[in-house]
Amino acid sequence: MTSELFTLDEYHVSWEVESFRKSKGIVTGDSSPIIIVRLTRLDGTLDVYFETPTGNRIYRAHADRQHGMWGTYSIDDESTGKRIGFVEKHAPRLRERWEIRDSADVHVADIQEGTLRGILTRQLNIPARWTLVSTDGSHLGEVTDDFRLWGYSFTVHFNSPHLQSDQRRLLLLGTIVRYSRFLQ
Repeated sequence: MTSELFTLDEYHVSWEVESFRKSKGIVTGDSSPIIIVRLTRLDGTLDVYFETPTGNRIYRAHADRQHGMWGTYSIDDESTGKRIGFVEKHAPRLRERWEIRDSADVHVADIQEGTLRGILTRQLNIPARWTLVSTDGSHLGEVTDDFRLWGYSFTVHFNSPHLQSDQRRLLLLGTIVRYSRFLQ
């Protein structure tokens, strides 16, 4: 059922605050909601639940190791209990980088920002732009912040036609986990 969710080239995610410790993200593709993302913060750690629009949980991301603003998050399939992959933030020096690894713990891609863009984003609060890059340097897509007066949203654009649905799934879920850290 979920494999057809990850065949699109563009996904839009918008966040809403539900309560003090909970936020909700709505993932749309072709203008209709396809995944609901629920964030729960307990004891300084972050749990991210991915659900169908009808409320069935399909994936969960949780902190395995967390050290302040960086750490490792596992992404699991809720129906089978199998690990899909990992997302790990590396401590930034001049630019931020998130590493995406598959279920075998093999580094497959990075979510990264350019050095100048990273400095401007943090200092001038301009919308961020991130790139999705494979380990061989291939450009897989980009992530752009969308300007909103209230709330927070971003768009994921895949521009690599050879990406399979399981790769798109890992990249999209990993990107959502990466952006959910801003809401913590």
